[in-house]
Amino acid sequence: MELPMKDIQEVALTNDSKILGKGLKHPNEAVRFWAAYNLGNNVDNAGYQKCLPQLGELLQDQVPMVRLTAARAICKMSGPEGTMKTITNELKNQDEWVRLYAALVLDELGEFSRPAIDELIGVMDDENKYVVRVANHALNQLQGTSNVVR
Repeated sequence: MELPMKDIQEVALTNDSKILGKGLKHPNEAVRFWAAYNLGNNVDNAGYQKCLPQLGELLQDQVPMVRLTAARAICKMSGPEGTMKTITNELKNQDEWVRLYAALVLDELGEFSRPAIDELIGVMDDENKYVVRVANHALNQLQGTSNVVR
């Protein structure tokens, strides 16, 4: 399947909630990802709140990165309730890059990630050292520590 570059560019470069809402329902996961990502980057846009139900549907998407990005956007718009389970489940994904993205999302979410402290501690022995470093950074921020990993 050819990557829909025009569709990706449209959702990645707009602040129009109608276009982003349409992108959340696109058949291509890259378009859904970028629509959700853009919504999460511009949470102060009042029109984006009407996209919350569609973002909620993406928490069940077949693509882990889309689920994570939807959870990120929802959390930034309305708080961590209903999103942490989606994110922390992906910390256990078999794919190390999905685990890394889940850790990055938790690190970016800052205080919203407080309910995930136990899960962040649980990945401190991950085989992917990037996951460990990002989780350590998030934990240091949440717990006021200055632990160093090598």
